[in-house]
Amino acid sequence: MSVVQIPNLPVAIALNGNEPVEIVQAGQSKRTAVQNIANLGVKIIPGQVVDNIAALRGVTVQTVTPIYVQGYSDIGDGGGGYYYGVSGAAPGTYTDNGGTIIVDGDGSSAWIYNENQVISIKTFGAIGDGVTDDTAAFRAAWDAASALAVPDLYIPVGTYSLNSTTASFNLVEGMTVRGDGLYDSIIIWSNDLTGPTYLIGRINNAPTVENINLKDFCVMGTHGDNGNYSQISKYPILVYHVNNVKINSVRVTKSRVMGIVTRECFDVDIDGCVINYCARDGINTGDCNYVRMCNNHVSFCDDDGIA
Repeated sequence: MSVVQIPNLPVAIALNGNEPVEIVQAGQSKRTAVQNIANLGVKIIPGQVVDNIAALRGVTVQTVTPIYVQGYSDIGDGGGGYYYGVSGAAPGTYTDNGGTIIVDGDGSSAWIYNENQVISIKTFGAIGDGVTDDTAAFRAAWDAASALAVPDLYIPVGTYSLNSTTASFNLVEGMTVRGDGLYDSIIIWSNDLTGPTYLIGRINNAPTVENINLKDFCVMGTHGDNGNYSQISKYPILVYHVNNVKINSVRVTKSRVMGIVTRECFDVDIDGCVINYCARDGINTGDCNYVRMCNNHVSFCDDDGIA
């Protein structure tokens, strides 16, 4: 049975228990009522819905049932989700991060974002209108995703301007960074002249990690549409010391140096990427072993297309 998602449905509140729901029992699709599920021990309490994170802050933490938050600032803006309450810890145990941990009082209790969900940058208030500086939201979401047992960051459809990046976004062991398409989830690195050496990746003295997966998003610099040579070394994607790195359906454009760069990696898979208008190489995999590249499109780069 396939999963079908119907977008833009209103959130059900004030349930009376008689509402029909579909379940799968013994491999067959069947119908039951909400109250029957509740009788199995799943607690369903009417009205556990708030509009946004600001409203969640006004709700005293309780551990009986999760609360559904309908958006970060506004209903349906892509933020929010299910939060469950934790309490009874020592003061200062929980630190508010503005997205996945919302602290109540002295830090002994908090609302915690459902840890089984992928971390979306919109959970931390990213706008994605191509104008608003989303650097702070992107950083907070990246840090929260990096702390998960299985780090997974989601970049929804939108154009996210990173205008004030002062430090790189470092990939950690087992991390996935995913979007909704290389022409749909766009990161604009607006301060690539003055920002860090690389935007996304790992530094050259970092210890070796495994299983990095980048897919379905775009990084756009400010170099222009000519791809002329530049001596400014600011890398959109620069990955050192990874065993098993997959970069699939990623677009890099207008880089002030190379497009996608891996160094001293083992088992590299670069597939379906689009690189254009870069000041030097399109794709460079120097000092890597077991490299597979296919279905990539490289154009208007001032040095080698692939090196």
